[in-house]
Amino acid sequence: MDRIIFENRLSSYLLLFLFFLITSFVFLFLYIYFQNKPKSRIKPFLTPFIFLLYSISFNISLLSFTKYTQVYNLVKHSTKILYVFTFTLLFIKVSYLLIEKINRNKDIKERIHLTDQIILLFKRTILLVSIFISSMIILSFLGVNILSFVAGFGILSGAIALASQEVLTNIIGGITIFFSKDIKVGDLVDIDGETGYVSNIGLRVTTLKRFDNKTVIIPNGRVVKSTIVNHTDVNSNKISYTIQLEYQTPVEKIKKAIEIITGILSGCDQIKDKNSINVGFYKFDKYSLNLYVNFSIDKDSDMGEVKEYFNYLLKYNFDKEGLNFAFPTQTIELKNKE
Repeated sequence: MDRIIFENRLSSYLLLFLFFLITSFVFLFLYIYFQNKPKSRIKPFLTPFIFLLYSISFNISLLSFTKYTQVYNLVKHSTKILYVFTFTLLFIKVSYLLIEKINRNKDIKERIHLTDQIILLFKRTILLVSIFISSMIILSFLGVNILSFVAGFGILSGAIALASQEVLTNIIGGITIFFSKDIKVGDLVDIDGETGYVSNIGLRVTTLKRFDNKTVIIPNGRVVKSTIVNHTDVNSNKISYTIQLEYQTPVEKIKKAIEIITGILSGCDQIKDKNSINVGFYKFDKYSLNLYVNFSIDKDSDMGEVKEYFNYLLKYNFDKEGLNFAFPTQTIELKNKE
């Protein structure tokens, strides 16, 4: 006999459970099957497809329940939420695939000046907007007044914006940097009194790596307000060294080391732009006196060959002049108490 539980027949619950069980088995089978096919074009859509199967299963089983009962309404709302999840996830997956396809097309990428940072920004924007819209739809299904919610959210957003103006300024600055193309990752730049290679451009901060390998983090709000000097040429590669000399090295020897390095680089035929050669004494480090060395070579030049040429001649001339490279050492001084 078909018993009545919460105003619905037992067979309705069993049908719902049966559909759920069948869909779970299908999901398990597909998951195992695609585990051995990592490059399958269908695999990225596996999760939305499973959500769609669950949505259809709930929708079909809904026909067996008594309308407008609590259980019926619960299953109905669950089905609607599953549909929203399904199409939101499908939209995100398709958008990401289109962005990646554009990114792999070099002609389009160069034409619209697309960078990895802009791609990441697009993806995050699509994700956040999709989550927001789907949340609004789900709340409307649950009976929440969307207009009141949006109005309240707007007031809250305004209060947050006033409290975090600096953060918003940095984010807007990051977006400006992305689209202005004044600097990009790998460029050698002067920003706000700091010189180094751009290692990362985020939404909030830009990170530089200095010649002493120290990292400088500059808020994007300051970056867009600063005078930026970009030393990078699209037709050349920058090479940087830090040469460490012993602390016992006299000033005359330091100057001699700078002359040797400058002479080696000036005599290298693969360094076409002699003005790119920059050598100097810039730091008293923990174990050494540090010289910085920067120069540019043409894109077509063999970077490894240039470095090997420089390293051999540097070692030969330093040995000849009695200049010693530094390495971590400790000096212990013993004093006689008498």
